Amino acid sequence: MQRKLPGGAELVKRLGAKGFDPGMPAFDDMLSDAEIWNIVTYIHDQWPEEIRALQASRNPPHE
Repeated sequence: MQRKLPGGAELVKRLGAKGFDPGMPAFDDMLSDAEIWNIVTYIHDQWPEEIRALQASRNPPHE
């Protein structure tokens, strides 16, 4: 099971910062993991081939 990590104001609060306003609303539970991966895949597919090759050489494959 994948652990959910905090982000935005919650993460900053845990780190001890005060008065932080991330300026972005929370979107928790609005998209499924599959929908998020579909968006990431779409963005990735828009990259030119040379950028895809460069990114692939720097990152391990994802399932």
